[in-house]
Amino acid sequence: MYFQSFLHPASKDSTRKMALSGFLCVLVISGFGQLSATEKGKNEALAHMDSLRRSIDTTLNHRTLDGLLAKKFPETSWVDGRWVYYKDQANIQQLVKPRVSAVIPEYSFYTVTLTNYLGYHINHSRKLILFDSAKSRVIHVVPMWHGDISADLLRLFIGKTFPDSTSLLNFTLELHSLMNAGSTGGFENTTWHEDKVTFDLTYQGSNRKEVWRHIEMFIEDNKIKRFRSTNPKMNQWVTVE
Repeated sequence: MYFQSFLHPASKDSTRKMALSGFLCVLVISGFGQLSATEKGKNEALAHMDSLRRSIDTTLNHRTLDGLLAKKFPETSWVDGRWVYYKDQANIQQLVKPRVSAVIPEYSFYTVTLTNYLGYHINHSRKLILFDSAKSRVIHVVPMWHGDISADLLRLFIGKTFPDSTSLLNFTLELHSLMNAGSTGGFENTTWHEDKVTFDLTYQGSNRKEVWRHIEMFIEDNKIKRFRSTNPKMNQWVTVE
């Protein structure tokens, strides 16, 4: 004698539905977990690639001012006395100097904040940068407070001729602001002579304004021949020609 168990058709359908639902739940849960892991890995890879792209973008793109500055003043430099360019601190600002641009049209003028490391001293300073986009190069003009007149800047004007004395004087006034970029004090006493234009870089002394540097721009027939900067207290001078 044996007994055979017969399930009601409705019970069989219910059982099959429950089994199928459970199996689908397992698949869905398993599949969801795998999809999340895949997406997470993908997102992490994209984030890493984006971070890498950002870190090397300025190095690869040498034709941009940002890229050239990052290359010329790298964060990886450990040389004492170095100037370093930090993109997030640079605050790049363009200077519009139409009269100077008419003389050296290949350059655009900018001020940029660079960081100087000298021993234990760390200084942030605004610097004048000349940018030649066609040749992908920059000229770093060291502020006068850091030394004296910049030969890299002033040599660009040696041999340049102006149509008349008025245009030469107007050019000189714009040149003042470029020469003084990143420095304190101001240029005063601009005077026209037959063979030169002179002006003084002054500063506020304890009792009165004093001359820090006396600048002479020697000319001949409205053509710039050379520059000379004299320290009146030390009776020393620097010549650019």
